[in-house]
Amino acid sequence: MSQFPSGFDQQALEKLQQSGVAERDRRFRAAHQDFLEKAKREEQGLSLITGSLGMKSQNVEHAMAAKRKETQALVRQAQPTPFKPPKVHNPVRSAPFDSPYSAIDCGGITECTLLRPNTVTGEIGADLDSFNAGGASAVASVGFWYYSQQEGTLYITAQAWIWGVGHIFSGLFGYASAYCGLRAYIEEYTDSGLNVYTSITDIYNNSSALAFDITNFDWVSRTVSIAVPTRANTWYTIWTDDVQSVYASGIADAVSNFDMYVGPVAYFTE
Repeated sequence: MSQFPSGFDQQALEKLQQSGVAERDRRFRAAHQDFLEKAKREEQGLSLITGSLGMKSQNVEHAMAAKRKETQALVRQAQPTPFKPPKVHNPVRSAPFDSPYSAIDCGGITECTLLRPNTVTGEIGADLDSFNAGGASAVASVGFWYYSQQEGTLYITAQAWIWGVGHIFSGLFGYASAYCGLRAYIEEYTDSGLNVYTSITDIYNNSSALAFDITNFDWVSRTVSIAVPTRANTWYTIWTDDVQSVYASGIADAVSNFDMYVGPVAYFTE
């Protein structure tokens, strides 16, 4: 549930937020479709190569079945260690935050769970495991309001503490892609409409045929920064996003399981 700054028109802010959510939903759907189309193009290129080798996919799948099952179990059993975000005393924003946002498209994959954004703790994330082919995307976010009194430039650096597992496995007749990113997503509400500014830091980004990778993260710190031109007497929403996608086809697995705690988010205007 969202909180709005006191002393301002709550209904007007709620309408601004509704327009922002509609745009976020549209962008999420478009980004998911772009991800799927890119993965399928790369998969089709792979098919042209493997189709000329004269090998049978059933034989390859049988030969890799035991190792693949072992790896799937290893990835799925991973659990976050206890973690408490450090407290900071600088003039920055940490949890609790004002608003949550989330979106997910599971696409029929094996496991697809959105970690609902927690504005009290700043926790965001998702578990996406594609072991039976298919593609999925998820976004989980926490954000807060900012009112600009003057023209200038708004500088923002968002930090997150990250636990997670990124994994791809693709056999001769397979293709896998897994992604996780930490994103700054800034909404600017003007009389003429909504403007959006984004910046992203890759956390895990791997896609390939004939590949195997498991990368673990144990509460590592990552940041994302952005500079946004500001208008006088204008509302902004500053979001920190966990962005994840997976796709697997054929003899392949793709995993993006990440948990994040957002904060601190430093910001100033000059």
